Amino acid sequence: MNSIVLDRVDECIMGVVSKSEKPLTIYKIAKEAGISWATVNTHCYKLKSQGVLNDTAFESGIGRKSVFWSPASRNMTLDKFV
Repeated sequence: MNSIVLDRVDECIMGVVSKSEKPLTIYKIAKEAGISWATVNTHCYKLKSQGVLNDTAFESGIGRKSVFWSPASRNMTLDKFV
């Protein structure tokens, strides 16, 4: 059985994403959490691989892809991961 281990950065990211009413981009998560974009990007993909976050990609008309992140479950609490 795989146990999910969250570090302080993961907890901060999950706090920001969980409080938001709508999915957020890496940039918005990084800005609200006060963490670098690259760090948030790495941790979001880590959390996705653990089934904690979901991503949704949208392509604009000019070819740019935007990825939006949301919790895998709206009822998720950090208690079960810590």
